[in-house]
Amino acid sequence: MTLDFAQILYFGLRMGLKENDVAHMYYGKWSQLFSRYRHEWNMRIKGMIYAEPEEEKSVLDL
Repeated sequence: MTLDFAQILYFGLRMGLKENDVAHMYYGKWSQLFSRYRHEWNMRIKGMIYAEPEEEKSVLDL
């Protein structure tokens, strides 16, 4: 997997972050923020009511 830094910066700017913030951010943190942004974006576009994704339940929890 190769990282496209221009695309990472572009999406960071679309999320409302500053270029300097994106440049100093670890990829893992950026990935988590982008995942949440993508979830919010899909909710807005689809016109759905916001709902948290359900946590996976294990058989061991029963």
